[in-house]
Amino acid sequence: MGRPCRKIHFLHGAGWSARAGTHIGSYVVHYADGESREVKILFGQNVREWLAPPAPQLITGAAVAWEGSNQASRALGLGVRLYQMTWLNPLPGAEVQRIDFKSAMENPAPFLIAITVEPPSG
Repeated sequence: MGRPCRKIHFLHGAGWSARAGTHIGSYVVHYADGESREVKILFGQNVREWLAPPAPQLITGAAVAWEGSNQASRALGLGVRLYQMTWLNPLPGAEVQRIDFKSAMENPAPFLIAITVEPPSG
């Protein structure tokens, strides 16, 4: 990235399901000064299964960002959802060098579609 940011938005989903609160992956934010911060991905809080029933499922730390369907989901009577999780950077003035995406190797496989950032205010 090579720039500071106030917030980082992650557009993501997960394949398969797990018990709410299961740690399924992390984003590791690396700063130019060598510091890093881990942003945990918790199933049921930050993300849910991308193949989903028509009625929205409870999620507490993210929002449904997109809903749609494809041929496979329609055949199962399901929809497709992507979720947006927003992380407030505790070091908004520090340059973010890169972000690593790590799976916890649990049953629900997390996947990442996009990352966007908001610059520091002021």
